[in-house]
Amino acid sequence: MHKLIIPGTNHPIYVNPRDLKGASLMRYKGMTQPRIVHWWRTMTQKFGPSLVIDAGVNYGEIVLSTAYDSQASVTVIDANEVLRPYLTRSIEEHPNGSQFRIVNAIASDQLQSSVTFYVDKVRSGNSSAFHLGERAFREITIPSVTVDSLFDDRTIKDDTLLFKLDVEGYEWNVLRGMSRILKETKEVAGIIEFNMSYMEKKGVDLRSFVSFLSENFLLFAPGNKGALTEIKAPYYESALQYFARDKDCNDLILLTNLDQLAKLKS
Repeated sequence: MHKLIIPGTNHPIYVNPRDLKGASLMRYKGMTQPRIVHWWRTMTQKFGPSLVIDAGVNYGEIVLSTAYDSQASVTVIDANEVLRPYLTRSIEEHPNGSQFRIVNAIASDQLQSSVTFYVDKVRSGNSSAFHLGERAFREITIPSVTVDSLFDDRTIKDDTLLFKLDVEGYEWNVLRGMSRILKETKEVAGIIEFNMSYMEKKGVDLRSFVSFLSENFLLFAPGNKGALTEIKAPYYESALQYFARDKDCNDLILLTNLDQLAKLKS
């Protein structure tokens, strides 16, 4: 294991240097996604979430990059069991470590006891519930869970939810599997990976997905230097235009009301 300190914190993150994702974190000194880390930290500070969910957590660069309220519940989900020892050690040394729960499963819209998952042998961050094509991979079978199922025993009406989804094109599936928590929590905000060309290659109906997102959230693209650009109607065309211009952006920030936007700008 190689130990890094996430910039701007004293939080360690442990990585495998033989994994290209781990090597990338080493090259960039613990932060490969500065835009998303910036907004994750800002959203945590401004919204004070009591429920935090990171699906597709990988080594934990995002979720470990900040501290949380002492009463917050933090759930991290990843299907790649090879990452668990690294993530476990990082969490143990995080100031909120005792509040974390690790779920080793595919986050989905269905509860199944055995689902195929494709682990990229070279770069763990490319592992997916979608077939990896010509990449070097190994198949594993693992349960799938819905986010809603992880909170069956919790009353959530007073909770503020902050979530991040980075599941290699499977984001819509995960969102469908968290419909109750999205509907019933007091306040919701999130960040999702939104790689349009990748999702299209995997057969995701992008028009329908963007329509789903626009019906449930206000959509913003995180730009350079802390900028937020709203994706407005016509949503699909606007998203295409924005991501064609900003080729370094593969994410969307999801808000549920303009008060949240005002908080982020304050």
